[in-house]
Amino acid sequence: MSEDEFDPVRAKALEQAFEELPRRSGVRHGVAQRGLRPHRDVVVRRVATAFVAITVLIAAVAVLQVAQRRSSTGGSKALPGPVSTPAPTITAGGAALRYAGVVPWRNAVRATEDSRELTIAGDGDAVHGREFVCGGTDAQRVQVHETATSIEILVLGYAAPKEFEAGDCIGVGHATTAHTVHLKAPVGARAIVDMSNRTKHSVLTDADVPKAGYVPAGYVDLGATWDDRFPGVTRTYASRPATGSGTEHFTLEIGFDGIFDALDHPYWTKGPTTAVRGAAATVWRHSDMYNVNTLIEWHRGSLIYRLTTFGTPTQHLTEQQAVAIARSVAPDTHRLPAITPSLSAR
Repeated sequence: MSEDEFDPVRAKALEQAFEELPRRSGVRHGVAQRGLRPHRDVVVRRVATAFVAITVLIAAVAVLQVAQRRSSTGGSKALPGPVSTPAPTITAGGAALRYAGVVPWRNAVRATEDSRELTIAGDGDAVHGREFVCGGTDAQRVQVHETATSIEILVLGYAAPKEFEAGDCIGVGHATTAHTVHLKAPVGARAIVDMSNRTKHSVLTDADVPKAGYVPAGYVDLGATWDDRFPGVTRTYASRPATGSGTEHFTLEIGFDGIFDALDHPYWTKGPTTAVRGAAATVWRHSDMYNVNTLIEWHRGSLIYRLTTFGTPTQHLTEQQAVAIARSVAPDTHRLPAITPSLSAR
C-alpha cells in the first residue's frame, strides 16, 4: 500500500493515541480529566476532522497522479483540444472493425461563405501517417472541435484485422472518403486544422467557382472540388441515369498554367480553333469503341480553362454542344484559394 492511500488501521491507532494523551501528561492529568474534558473532546473532534480532510486530499492527489501516469504511458495518442478517446472498435456494414489510427484529410469545400457545412476527403491510405497503404481503412469517423479562432477536425480510421499489400492496387492511387462536417457557425476567419498533423488547410467556396450558363437537359451540377495541394479547381456535371447510361459527364477545370497534362499525345487529336468569349480556344477530340470525348481549352489571363466531355459511342454530347457550354462559362471574378503546403515541404 502506498503512502498516499488511506489506511484504516493507522487511523484507528492514531485515534487511540489521542485517547492516551491525558494519561501520559503526569501531574496535570487530573486537571485535564476534571476541568477540561469537554474542551479535550472538541480538540479531538477537530483534529480527527482535520485528519480526515487531509486524508481525502492525499487520496485525490494520488488519483490525479495515477491518471497522469496512465495518460502518458498508454492508450490513444493525446491530441490537443477536447477530443474524445476513439472507440477501440466499431461495427460498419455488419463487420467489426478495429481502430487503426488517425487519418489525414484534405480538399475542404463549403457551398457559400456563410455555410455551416464543410466537405472534406479523408485519405484512408495514409492512416497513421504512413506511406501508401492500399485499403488502409474500411470506415472512418469524424470529430470536430470549434473555438473562436479555429476549427479542429480529426478523422479516425477503422479497418478489418488484416494486412494489405501495396501491390494490391498498383496504379489506383490513394482512395479518399468524403465527409460532411457540420459546424456551429460559418468558418469566417477561423483556421481549419487537420488534427492528425496540425496542418492548416485552405477552403474552397463553391459559389466562387464559375459555372456553365448552358447545361444540356438531363445533366446536373455535382459541385466544385479541388486538390488543395495544387492551384486548380474542377466543377463536374453528370447525366441522370434516366437520360443515359449514368456515366456521361463533363467537367470544367480551371488552374494555372503547368498543372494540366499536355494534350500532345496519341490519346487526343487536335481539332479546329474556335473562340470563347473573345479568347482563342482549341478543340481536341478522342473516340474509340468505348469513349467519345471532346476537350476545349482556352486562356484567360494567367488561368487555363478546360471543358471536357465524357461519353460513349451511343450516349455523348456533340462537339457543338461542348463549344456552346464553354462559351456560356462566366469569366472568373474570384481568385483561386491558396493551396495547402505539402507536409514534405514543411
